Amino acid sequence: MKNKLLVILGMLVFSVLIAAVPAMAGNVTLNVNDDSVKSAGLFLDNGVTMISVEEYARIAGADVKYPEPDKLVIGEDGKTLTMTIGQSTALLGDKNVTLPRCPVKSGDKTMIPLRFVAGSFGYDVQWDGKQWQVSLTRKETRDSMTPGDLLAKSAQTCQEFNTYAMEGTMDFDMNLSPSPDGPIKMPMKLISKMYSQYQNDPFSVYMKTNLNPENKELMPESMVIETYMTQDKMYMKLAQQEWVAQDMPFSPEFWKQQQDIQSDPIKAVAQMKEFGILLNFGNDETVNGHDYYVINATMDKDKFIQGYQKIMNQIMPNLPAEEKEAGSAQEMQASMKKMLEQMVMDCYYTTYINKETLVSDIVKFNLKMNITMDIPETDNSGKVNNEQAMQKMNMAINSQGEFYIKDCGKPFAAPDVSKATAAPDFSKATADNAGN
Repeated sequence: MKNKLLVILGMLVFSVLIAAVPAMAGNVTLNVNDDSVKSAGLFLDNGVTMISVEEYARIAGADVKYPEPDKLVIGEDGKTLTMTIGQSTALLGDKNVTLPRCPVKSGDKTMIPLRFVAGSFGYDVQWDGKQWQVSLTRKETRDSMTPGDLLAKSAQTCQEFNTYAMEGTMDFDMNLSPSPDGPIKMPMKLISKMYSQYQNDPFSVYMKTNLNPENKELMPESMVIETYMTQDKMYMKLAQQEWVAQDMPFSPEFWKQQQDIQSDPIKAVAQMKEFGILLNFGNDETVNGHDYYVINATMDKDKFIQGYQKIMNQIMPNLPAEEKEAGSAQEMQASMKKMLEQMVMDCYYTTYINKETLVSDIVKFNLKMNITMDIPETDNSGKVNNEQAMQKMNMAINSQGEFYIKDCGKPFAAPDVSKATAAPDFSKATADNAGN
């Protein structure tokens, strides 16, 4: 059962739908349009707040280009600011301006003066000396819609189609080591191809993932995983194996609640804020002859964990009685919560919304995670030697993905799960294994 719960929790983490620069002085915080932003790269330099240009670009939805190694150009809504590392003179459009501090390199980051840059692109910038907080405020709209309004309206459009499919790739670069700074590292690169179908009413999801390893020594063969979910069942299938089934831990009321949220733009925006998702507009783009609104999203890890915990509290009452009595569910929930709290996460994605259809045709996803896990020691046969003896394992993950929405309104093609068997009781197998 622990393995089953781990799969379920893992799906939650990646469905809600998840590099730091050392602070040089003080502990400056950042607030953007009344949303708190975790910014490890923010610091004061003789009274001037500095921020990495990459972090600013994500907050503002700006583009950054380096025409020369020491020259950078920030562009947004037709306006440009050209700066040179180590120089206080800059160009705002074609006008010469003087920066309060020169752009500087700090490790692999380029640091820029926040107030001047943000103010140049229309932000009202305020400083709270008591709280050591910078506040940026700017009202952004496209055709009278805020980023949250537009993203919620796009989700509502997909619901009206009732069905759609998504196809794309996700690349994973992973490093495993006994500790975050350990000398022994086991690199692994996976290239995954994903295809999924979604149906809102009645609720159904089908996903097929093909994992292709680059290092055949660590993972000799490709792996194909299929998942099919309805309101009351979850089915899983590995290549060359049959479907197995288990009860869906989410109640029908939970799915109804989520559908109600997605169909109501106000509720949808509120839920995004609850999960710490900060939205902004990028520059509009034209891709393959289609015009797109561009929305960038970043995630606040602490708020994400709070939202995750709220969902888990909804799941727990729906688990079978024998699983709750065994204590494995609570144990796994506590372990997952501890792992998430220790995790370092930098998650952001960009959505391209078709101006004509309001469908989110393209989604680009980036995730950096560093996770430390406690793993029980086992002998050569895989049996647990001592439940109290744990060894730490660190996993560093860097992944990028690109997905395309298609087939809106086409019939949902459910897989044949008529011969599915009940999933094995992993909790009992684990207990038996530990006792031997």
